[in-house]
Amino acid sequence: MNPAQELHQAGQSIWLDSINRKMLNEGTLKRYIDQLAAAGLDRLIISIDSANLAEHELNRGLKGLERRLAKGIAEAKERGLPVQASVTVNRLVGYDELPDTLRRLGFDDVAFSYPRHEPLGSTSLVYGDSNLVDLDRDELLAALDAIDRLRKQFPVLNPRASLAEVARYVRGEPQQVPCVGGYKYFYLDWNLNIWRCEAGTSHWVRCSTSIAFRTSAALAMTA
Repeated sequence: MNPAQELHQAGQSIWLDSINRKMLNEGTLKRYIDQLAAAGLDRLIISIDSANLAEHELNRGLKGLERRLAKGIAEAKERGLPVQASVTVNRLVGYDELPDTLRRLGFDDVAFSYPRHEPLGSTSLVYGDSNLVDLDRDELLAALDAIDRLRKQFPVLNPRASLAEVARYVRGEPQQVPCVGGYKYFYLDWNLNIWRCEAGTSHWVRCSTSIAFRTSAALAMTA
């Protein structure tokens, strides 16, 4: 039994991350999909930066990506895997055109992520200094409105209550849920500290090594 099968038997979902150009060009990704699908992979999640695939390819530095995306999504569908688009809010997106692009490529639904231009408060390093994600307050609120309108044309996994909570966070209003990640969210860092939220200023508790190892292995595949 390989590690992917062990995770599946333990009730964990698997998320393949760190996909690079070599994996796409040499067919490594296809072999991974075959093995992971056999092990119980239940969803393929692919990042999309823009409704304009030429912009997406330029931003990622991967020529011909649209063709390979469509092929990979079709192969996932052949294995019965739903395919989700993961879109970080940024200046390239093109919300009005996005539903047509996602349908053309074969995506089933889309989830949007909050753009992080700087640390939110915890030890998390999930942020970047790109101008594409350095949105001001009005741009963020306009993006949230666009996402809410988009759900009328294409399935959006972000709940309306979640988008409303993020809008309160952007406006600096009191939040009903103390984390923009949601009430079920938590974050385990490399020091084995558990944080209620990446936007928090203090952590809950430090895990024992054995518990943290099992938890971080799961989070590395599902977070």
